[in-house]
Amino acid sequence: MFPELWLPRRRFFTAIHEIGHCFNLGHSWEKHGANPWISLAPDDQALSITNYPERVANFWPNFKYRFTDQELYFLRHAPAEFVEMGDEAWGENHGDRVPLQRGPVGTKHPFTLEIVASRPRRLFEFLEPITLELKLTNQSGHPQFVDPATLNELHALTLVVAPHRGLAKEWLPYARRCYFADLRILQPGESLRTPIFASAGVSGWYLAEPGAYTIHARLETPGGGILAQPLTLRVAAPRSWDEEYLAQDFFTDDVGRTLAFGGTHVMNGALNMLRESTDRCKDKAVARHAMLALGLPLMRDTRVLRLPQGQVPMSSVAADGGKFEVIPARPDEARRKLHLALLSDRAKAVETFGHFAYERHIGMYADWLHHSGDTSAAAEARAGMPNGPYTK
Repeated sequence: MFPELWLPRRRFFTAIHEIGHCFNLGHSWEKHGANPWISLAPDDQALSITNYPERVANFWPNFKYRFTDQELYFLRHAPAEFVEMGDEAWGENHGDRVPLQRGPVGTKHPFTLEIVASRPRRLFEFLEPITLELKLTNQSGHPQFVDPATLNELHALTLVVAPHRGLAKEWLPYARRCYFADLRILQPGESLRTPIFASAGVSGWYLAEPGAYTIHARLETPGGGILAQPLTLRVAAPRSWDEEYLAQDFFTDDVGRTLAFGGTHVMNGALNMLRESTDRCKDKAVARHAMLALGLPLMRDTRVLRLPQGQVPMSSVAADGGKFEVIPARPDEARRKLHLALLSDRAKAVETFGHFAYERHIGMYADWLHHSGDTSAAAEARAGMPNGPYTK
């Protein structure tokens, strides 16, 4: 009736809504916290400042500009560290602790989700990039249709890394891939698997500091959400001054991207860091990852876009003086590095890369050797490969 008052009202509501978050109040529909101080039931129809008005029919005529009684009780009587701004992790003891509750969890879902580490003890070396494996298994007694791209870093997947002491972070990959739907049949007991480079992402390094971590995963499907059993792992403390020294420049965005994308021709700082890692940590797992990232870009000719240094006007690449440059392959060096990374000790390579990621790497390497004309070396690389990608 008074459209000129709508904007001031919404501004006031939003300000108080966000202040409620500062006091650790979650949204009305997100009361699923781990170890809550008081049990707060989710209510997406609550007439509360912590709700969204558009979620409730006739919200404004019935709204009393207040929090619910339970929320007020939390604000007034919870221990000070639970509500004091900046003194508690988001959602601890109230609301969502980690962003895994985006819908109902299917109680009789035909699939199970599992987070798998590459070793039984789940103890990783300091500086070791960590690749985990997600496994979706058909637990029903009937064949099920599934898209092989279901686990490939899509919006349906939520992965959260929670250190034993510290803030839980949602894992956000450096890139999200787009796939065309290609359904296949998964027989009872069969699994769909994919490797996840969990160490780093767009918001930094998640698995870097020594200590214990818990990994949570949730997958959204048409049949409901699937929660994986949380996986606990540990990052060991550095064992030498060299490792401490390397860590200062290793845990950077450029190094994380280079490892995640399998190499680079342009991030020279990251390349120098990986070369230094192979020299200083020859017997460590990080050296295998560094050799792989250094060797993969050398397998084939690569086209790189070069732009002039410094500030240039905002115009076309051609007008700015940009041009493509072909970087020639160095097959002999690529072969040496990839052999050290993948075949110098196959058992250790499988342990540090993970079974499924190792299958991909060694399969690609063997194909490259075969097309290069070295069929005997290709056959040797394929010998003893683990099981295929879609079975246990």
